[in-house]
Amino acid sequence: MKYQNSPVIMYGIQFDSKWECEVYRLIKSIIPPSYISVHERVLIKPTTKNYRARYWNCDFIIKDDFDNPLLLVEAKGMPTREFLRQLQLLDAFEPTLIGKIRIVQQQSTKIDECFTSLNPTQLQAELKIVSKQLKGDS
Repeated sequence: MKYQNSPVIMYGIQFDSKWECEVYRLIKSIIPPSYISVHERVLIKPTTKNYRARYWNCDFIIKDDFDNPLLLVEAKGMPTREFLRQLQLLDAFEPTLIGKIRIVQQQSTKIDECFTSLNPTQLQAELKIVSKQLKGDS
């Protein structure tokens, strides 16, 4: 438990914080639950001769009918150094995913040289586009 967050259980899912639960509610209001994966492990660095693989537990992944990730959504009150390191590893070892990551905060904030977080309204707009793609209305 980081930053005094209290876990929340809703829809039978345990969320790390109220904020994460709110972001899930927003996603679920636009994207059917069958397309949403919650707390899925994402490989960010494969095993090498000297080091084991590293994973990131992504808050939410929105996938298409073929299980391909369309958006990786991370609800963040405050990005940690560890999270920023995970982004750097992901950029180096899984660059196709880096452009699909959306960090959501209550107010849009510059995270680092590559990322600016989205606020809920901005995420909602992106989710509507993804929803149309899932329905085949592109």
